[in-house]
Amino acid sequence: MTDHQSCSTTTAAAASTKSSGVFVSPSSAHDGYVRLVSCKGRSFPTAFTRPTSCVIENIVRVKKRRRTELCGGGDRIDSGELTTPDVTDVVSSETFQRRRTITEERLHLEEALFLHMRGLLKIERNHSEQVMTTKDLFAVLKDCRVPIPVYLAYAHLRAQGYILTRYTKARVELLCDVMKYGSEDSERTADKVRERQGEVDIEKLPRKDDFVIEETVASITGQNHVAVLQPAQEDPNDTGAMDNPCKRLTADIARAPPPRVSNLGALDASSLSYYAYSPNALFRRTNPGMPDFAVAIAQFHSDVGPTFDSLKRLVDTSTLDGLPLRVVAVADSGVVVVLGAKIASVPSLPRE
Repeated sequence: MTDHQSCSTTTAAAASTKSSGVFVSPSSAHDGYVRLVSCKGRSFPTAFTRPTSCVIENIVRVKKRRRTELCGGGDRIDSGELTTPDVTDVVSSETFQRRRTITEERLHLEEALFLHMRGLLKIERNHSEQVMTTKDLFAVLKDCRVPIPVYLAYAHLRAQGYILTRYTKARVELLCDVMKYGSEDSERTADKVRERQGEVDIEKLPRKDDFVIEETVASITGQNHVAVLQPAQEDPNDTGAMDNPCKRLTADIARAPPPRVSNLGALDASSLSYYAYSPNALFRRTNPGMPDFAVAIAQFHSDVGPTFDSLKRLVDTSTLDGLPLRVVAVADSGVVVVLGAKIASVPSLPRE
């Protein structure tokens, strides 16, 4: 095998391990995103799930009861290598409709470009099989309202292992609700464990020989029982989804506006761009916990620097809720400088 053939084989093997996605251009409903098509078994901590369509199905719930077939004049075989086949009798049957939502995994463009630059993600254009190059992806950053300094700052932090999510004003409050919901869910799980250990009312247990089977018969959204996908519009009357803080957190991440670049000498609450989490293998998208710090991105100029008043004003803002702050300054040459700021007190020195 020649060197050229060896290089081609290696490149093809590397390409086969890439995850693939499809870039969806911005519209009135969103600022553009990348839809994950094939993840190759990988998980993306910064991805978010969004509903795309729904289908209504006919579900038949059948309650059956086992009865053991008797063999050899009514003698029941309970032990040994021989087993008696089970025969079931239908006790009851009911048909009902169930709405099933179809979802997809998405990435914001800056994360997709970061993965593409490291050879982990192949991106195609929507409604075509044209693979987008790095130059194509940088060209669409402007269409998605993501400035180049924002991506450079994002890539700098992501390369160090930090997990970044876009900033919103309601994020901290939502995270508190999610953590509270998670603790309550843990208590409900503990109750189920206690029930499995025997602390349960025997009268409420089903018969040992009874079991339920659910079978999907047909999808009936269209005529002649043809499955028709419907747009997945969020129902404001769906109190179940509104009461679930995990779903509200996912929606908040998906709807987060594109980050902006601020003036280094005039930082304020609108300058915040991301929430950052330290590298953590146990990170969960549905319950990530409180972030480790907030990120503001600014353009660096040699004659203008962050003033003490602007930093203090930004750190004291209620949206940070006591979180440390990192100001990422990006120069025209692409150099990235990170400044840290947090609320602290200077100890008083004893007078001699």
